[in-house]
Amino acid sequence: MANRTGERRQNPRAYIEASTLITPSSKKNPPVYTTIQNISLSGIGVKIESPSKITEALQKGKRVEFKTQEDYFQFGGEGEVVWVSSPWKIVGIKFTRLSKDSGKNLEELLRLFPSFSLNIH
Repeated sequence: MANRTGERRQNPRAYIEASTLITPSSKKNPPVYTTIQNISLSGIGVKIESPSKITEALQKGKRVEFKTQEDYFQFGGEGEVVWVSSPWKIVGIKFTRLSKDSGKNLEELLRLFPSFSLNIH
């Protein structure tokens, strides 16, 4: 499914801000508190305030766990870092597993965006 902005993404993004805890699968790296900047059916883009956090814990190919810290949007699971954009300090995480009810919560959230075209069955 192509989105309206001409991007190469399979699923269009919705732009939200939600506080999130990212826990690298390598226990030698501490958890990173961050903010989701955008979300789609297949992944999230998170903003990293400190570039030093990217250097080891959130490099491309790393596995992570994530969980929102917001009351209005309960969402979590596991993913893989698929891209890192240093100039904007954004990390793209592709979902590999969503926790119980997270898929349903994500669909409900995305339905709130009128311009967001979903083919959810």
